[in-house]
Amino acid sequence: MSALMVLFYSFTLWLGLYLLRRSPQLPGMRYAGLGLVAYAVGLLLAGFTVNLPELARWHGTVALIPALCWALAIRALWSHANQSPLPRRPVALIVTATLFFALGSALFLLPQAWFTNDVILLLIGMDLLALGFAMARLDAWEEGAALLPDMLRSALMTGLGVVIFGGQIVLVMAIEGTAMSLQLLLIGTISTVILIEMLAPQWQNNLDNLFFTPTVQTERAQLQAVASALTRTDTGLDVVALDEREFTRLTRRALAHLADLEHLAASPLIHLPLIDARLRQTHQPDSTLTRATLLKQLLTESIEHLKPPQGTSGISDEWRYYNALYFPYVLGLKPYSRRYDYHDLDTPARAALDWLQTSVPERTLYNWQNKAAELIARELRELS
Repeated sequence: MSALMVLFYSFTLWLGLYLLRRSPQLPGMRYAGLGLVAYAVGLLLAGFTVNLPELARWHGTVALIPALCWALAIRALWSHANQSPLPRRPVALIVTATLFFALGSALFLLPQAWFTNDVILLLIGMDLLALGFAMARLDAWEEGAALLPDMLRSALMTGLGVVIFGGQIVLVMAIEGTAMSLQLLLIGTISTVILIEMLAPQWQNNLDNLFFTPTVQTERAQLQAVASALTRTDTGLDVVALDEREFTRLTRRALAHLADLEHLAASPLIHLPLIDARLRQTHQPDSTLTRATLLKQLLTESIEHLKPPQGTSGISDEWRYYNALYFPYVLGLKPYSRRYDYHDLDTPARAALDWLQTSVPERTLYNWQNKAAELIARELRELS
């Protein structure tokens, strides 16, 4: 493989894993990340096809996976754009990258004499990198979080590891020659360094589950989540000065992440005056973990305020906003998932979920959640 291909392989593999680690629950981020990882694998096979002809038959198959992931990412983005407006710059970058990606794919698949396949692959890689960055930028905008400090830190840490360990192999190759065994060792070392850096938190949690008690596991997972969230906190955002639309959007995102302490810790809403007041009342230490916990309590209480005054549960129209938030976000249930087991639920919860599944379309539930988020955001602003 050429030095340029090794560089593109390293960067696309890192960015793909970064997107998957940052927000794997979002379809656009997930598909964009998988597309970058698939492209890295395809580029790797393309680089060794010359010396290993038996890989040539897989080259075309692997090259189709990034295109499929791209299409799925664009579909997820289009679906989201129909629900709420998106900022213009990342969307414009995605549209431009899509056009060039389609052009590069056509040049790769159709006979032509202008560019070699290696050049076309690198051009397609640049389009995928643009898509990945634009998706990450949209995710940061939606969450009210910072992107560049966290991304640059991750890139620098990974790059240092690649240079330190991969550089030793490059030095040997400069002395002994670029034998196939050394090339494979270089790629294997680079891949290992990137995987360790990007997947280390998950591996650490798995090891914690093997050696520590549940209490220690929970505390370590919370501290790790907060430490990760701190690198994505937008310290320059004044949540009090936000207009109503932006405040409602951030409230909607916080509600969607009610069970995810890492995302709550990165939410600008942890700096609400209400949180400051509760810190003073409870005499708790002013830390990101404490603020995220208090934000979760505050949002849960706001959801309870949506409950009609009469009765403890219900499936009538007046219960729609409460049910739309309580069951998916407080209880963590997925009303439209066919793989979910509802046998352990109590009778009121089962009745409410049956009502959602049989009488409420998914789009309607989403609209109810948006309206409920508006009501909660209005209450938070009035109390602040």
